[in-house]
Amino acid sequence: MIDAQKKQLVVGLDIGTMKISVVIGEISKKGINIVGIGESKSKGIEKGFVNNLKLVTNCLKKALFQAELVSKCKIKSAYVTLSNKYIDSKNEIGIIPISKNKVNKNDINHIIHTASSIKIDNDYQIIHIIPQEYSIDQQIGIKNPMGLRGKRMEANVHIITCHNNILENIQYATKKNGIVIDKFIFSGIASGKAVLTDEEKNLGVCMLDIGAGTIDITIYIYGYLYYSKVIPYAGNMVTNDISYAFSISITEAEHIKIKYGHADLSKIPKNKNLKILDTQGNVFSHITMEKLTEVIEARYIELLSLVQSEIEIAERKLKNKNHSAELKSGIVITGNASQIKSLTTCSYNVFNKKIRIGFPLNTDNEKSILSIPKYSTAVGLLHYGKKKIEQNQNVKNTNTLLNKYFKKLYNWLYKEF
Repeated sequence: MIDAQKKQLVVGLDIGTMKISVVIGEISKKGINIVGIGESKSKGIEKGFVNNLKLVTNCLKKALFQAELVSKCKIKSAYVTLSNKYIDSKNEIGIIPISKNKVNKNDINHIIHTASSIKIDNDYQIIHIIPQEYSIDQQIGIKNPMGLRGKRMEANVHIITCHNNILENIQYATKKNGIVIDKFIFSGIASGKAVLTDEEKNLGVCMLDIGAGTIDITIYIYGYLYYSKVIPYAGNMVTNDISYAFSISITEAEHIKIKYGHADLSKIPKNKNLKILDTQGNVFSHITMEKLTEVIEARYIELLSLVQSEIEIAERKLKNKNHSAELKSGIVITGNASQIKSLTTCSYNVFNKKIRIGFPLNTDNEKSILSIPKYSTAVGLLHYGKKKIEQNQNVKNTNTLLNKYFKKLYNWLYKEF
């Protein structure tokens, strides 16, 4: 079995409420070639955090085994996703004088360090420091200040934090399976890497990753991440509603949702009965498409309305900074729960914006099983790892000399681009 670290392979590990996915990608000049996939039903995870370590560890073991078997590679490290209500974010500003009146790498590292030197709760740690834009003297909106001249530089950064307990529990489960975590990645960022285009980010876009337990929200303007949020309610709420409304099990409700579910009542013929069999072979004659859709649509409208409230918060903050709050690229929706029929119509009724369903982009084998929304996060992790490999090679090729103080910070920061 080949050691994954000895080839140009990247491993993404998406630990979700519904499933655990392991994806192995080989880096090529054309993009990413998927060479291994493993998946297991998730147990011991609720709304993105661990509530049973033993179950999570065993489920992870199954997914890793499948991926290694298919790829014939031994996995030793992986990029791992995070999505839970204990993820927090904020925008911060750093200001420094420019050394020698010309911006160099140390100046950039210094100002990012200054902007991120904020007091956070002792129970939390920073997982992302993402540069947004720079200003030099009177010039604003600078994306790359390297080499520019001036006396004073200001940087805006987006900082994402997560509770230590969440990180430690996931680290325990991965360590028990012999996996070192390359980096924790907020799921919303990973999915954005897979489904959003640069043009959408530049024009302004809101991406929703709707999973089983959480909805990840990321808002991009002028090409950078401005706002991120996790809503701890998602697809499982819809399943629970179906179970309650028709007095059936969660398993049966999930099956019905996937096979017959619609999120827009106007698309459904009236008085159409569903002949659905339970595990004993009994027909649920009391379930009609109309009633089922009423239940599903109502919950999706409620979930999307929670998102709309977050968008309005972000828009107010942007207007207070005299920035355009218009999301010209609209809303991009991905994740497992985005696959419900008629979601685009339902979403448009809530947001009154352009809507599209986000599918993973830029893999060599785009017609593979991974080219569906439920794998967006896992594929996004591979794009993250690909960028790191390329930047590592650039650092070696240019033989960049960084002092010890900034090297650790630099290694952290370049993963964010």
